[in-house]
Amino acid sequence: MILALAVTGAQAQSPAQNPAQDSAKRTQLKALFHLMQQDSMISRTMDAMYSSMSSRMMSQLKDSGITSDGAKMRELNEYMEKIRQYSKEMVRRLVNEDMVGIYAKYFTLQEIDDFVAFYRTPSGQQLLHQTPDVTKELMSVMYTKYMPDMQKMIMEDMQKMTGEKSGAK
Repeated sequence: MILALAVTGAQAQSPAQNPAQDSAKRTQLKALFHLMQQDSMISRTMDAMYSSMSSRMMSQLKDSGITSDGAKMRELNEYMEKIRQYSKEMVRRLVNEDMVGIYAKYFTLQEIDDFVAFYRTPSGQQLLHQTPDVTKELMSVMYTKYMPDMQKMIMEDMQKMTGEKSGAK
């Protein structure tokens, strides 16, 4: 019984169980995400996805002949705006609720304070400023340099698997 009380007492003292520290972590995480401009970065990503999705839908609709129907196009545009608005609310909740909870689970208050301190420095701000361009360039390299070989490998493997299956019949 004493051991059970000791274990229970130790669990109550752990950082994850301390409401004041949890509140401080959540406050600092919100400050960190603000410094990191997480909401705008995620919003830009969602806007790019929206734009790509919209373009694909328009292309499919042109093929089906619906684009000549003004009422259908207005309906589609209203629907796409509904998706855009939902996405913006989703991003707000993701950053302010979900990301805060996930980061709080994996990082201590000291680590979060260190992140905040770093992102307040000129180097931290430069990292934030350059990250979208670095990511864009990395994606471009990946798609032009590595993806063709990967696609070729996948196609060859699929042909082998399909050939083996058709040969077995």
